[in-house]
Amino acid sequence: MPTTRNMMTTGRIDHPINVFYRRQFLRRSMPLMIHQQWGMMENMPAHAGDTIKWRRYASPTAQTTILTEGEDPTPIMQSKTDLSAQVRPYGAYMKVSSWLDLTGENSDAAQRTRWLADQFRITIDTLCRVVISGTASNTTCSNGISVATDFNTQDIETVTETMLGNYAQYFYSNVAAGPNQGTSPILPAFAGIAHTLLRNDIIDLTGFKYTNQYGSSGGIFEGEIGSVTDVRIALTQNAYTSGSNYYLTIIGEEAYGNVRIESADEMLIHLRPDQVGSPLKQYSTYGWKAVYAAKILNDNWIHALIGTRGSR
Repeated sequence: MPTTRNMMTTGRIDHPINVFYRRQFLRRSMPLMIHQQWGMMENMPAHAGDTIKWRRYASPTAQTTILTEGEDPTPIMQSKTDLSAQVRPYGAYMKVSSWLDLTGENSDAAQRTRWLADQFRITIDTLCRVVISGTASNTTCSNGISVATDFNTQDIETVTETMLGNYAQYFYSNVAAGPNQGTSPILPAFAGIAHTLLRNDIIDLTGFKYTNQYGSSGGIFEGEIGSVTDVRIALTQNAYTSGSNYYLTIIGEEAYGNVRIESADEMLIHLRPDQVGSPLKQYSTYGWKAVYAAKILNDNWIHALIGTRGSR
């Protein structure tokens, strides 16, 4: 029978390092960051102030009065609306001791930069989300009754009908049926953003089509799951919610804008120990900074449909 007598074992001389360190880091839980992709992107030049201004002239109306012979009509006047947004700076950094850098794994530094890049992106996405979902005009799902209900096709159609009545423009043109089996034509459509927790509610809606049922796969936006009537819906874990209420934000073309200052964003700012001003070079810093603003440009062209989550 085997025995450990007179045998050198870990019970007598233990390993100096008793843990294997897996150098590949686990995936972080990060949401899909999609809110900016349907907004007008404005890049302000440097040294031009911190405020951007848009101008919109009112739509002309039909002039149906018959001209009087020999007389000029009363001159017409234009009216305008000015909109402005002020960009603001955002940023964060961490201090890392020189001792940690000296004795730690080289892969730690790479992970710090990736972590900060993720924080940069989620910050901008959240700032945009708060503006477009929290301040847009809204309707509570009712499906024809007086209390809030789950999301339904009837309410989506009501919202899009209202937006079209306000001259909102579709983002997407018509998609014809393709040669593959099971594809079907897709109507011209607005964009929609909803929470991933509404996935089952959305795919159960009357008339829902997955993206793989589109006649053409071109032009599918990040996070897009499918379409309902004339809304093509993208899902993200970072979508706007309020208590038990969930928002389906329906967006028309030029409904909102994103503003940055050219060359102002820095996704990684790394200062070595000899650059931070520490007399003994005791630490380094890693950080990011961004300049950003979001602004709704026409509240009639963006609408939040508010409903409850189904029990499925």
